Amino acid sequence: MKTSRSDMDILNRLFREQEDVLGSVQTTITAIECLSRSLKLLKCKRNHIRQQITELSGAIMHTEPRVILLIHLMEQFESEIRQHYGKDITDIKEAAVRILADKIACIEEHRRKVVQNGLACIRDNDVIFLHSVSSTALRILLQAKTSGRRFRVIVLKQDIRKTRQLIVPLIHADIPFRTVPEYSLGHFMEEATRFFLGAMSITRDNKVVAAAGTDSIVSMCHLHHVPVYLFMDSLKFSHQDTASQHIHHKTFTHHHNDGHRIEMSTQSHDLFDLKLVDHLITETGER
Repeated sequence: MKTSRSDMDILNRLFREQEDVLGSVQTTITAIECLSRSLKLLKCKRNHIRQQITELSGAIMHTEPRVILLIHLMEQFESEIRQHYGKDITDIKEAAVRILADKIACIEEHRRKVVQNGLACIRDNDVIFLHSVSSTALRILLQAKTSGRRFRVIVLKQDIRKTRQLIVPLIHADIPFRTVPEYSLGHFMEEATRFFLGAMSITRDNKVVAAAGTDSIVSMCHLHHVPVYLFMDSLKFSHQDTASQHIHHKTFTHHHNDGHRIEMSTQSHDLFDLKLVDHLITETGER
């Protein structure tokens, strides 16, 4: 049975919330792990398993907005599992789980290489802006601290859930930081030396799809000559243009105690030109 529209709406919302709080890399790993567990528990006849796997992976690949890293890995999975469909159902499931484990290993290896390349982007006495939840950017900071680099971080506060994902690891690693509202960014421009961020994808027409609020920060950094460093796996490069990314638009009503209400419109992600990024660091180095 194909996924219903209501089920897809729930799945889309889940992916948006996961990506918003965990970042696209960790969301991709979580999605693949969930698919692997589902396949282990799957009970069906041998002649139905191909359809079941295709529908499961298809639902994951068609979430909105597009998680490009996950889509590329699932496309690889679908290609690699085809050669096993003539086998016994137990062998098919074992092969699927093994292939999915290889995809997670691929993500981890690429992230390790991006982090290694990113360590060269930190100098002693740097003051680094940090805004969106990027497990890669955060790992670069944590490893830089471990290696003895001396630097400070300015966390630009947004949603408290996301901000906690940034400040808790900094506290545990004993990295000096302070938290300021993102709307106060301009007061700290002369202090900052770099802005570190991750992103969901880069589109074919050279747009970066990043966390909401990133666009204005990147623009301010560009205006004040604070170099912008984007750390990402090259598997996040999309083969499609911006219009195909399906950025989620939401309108809701905010009720005030005085009886007034305000119609609010938001977007799940920001878009900005890749040309505003000074340094694009991938698993193969700077591009």
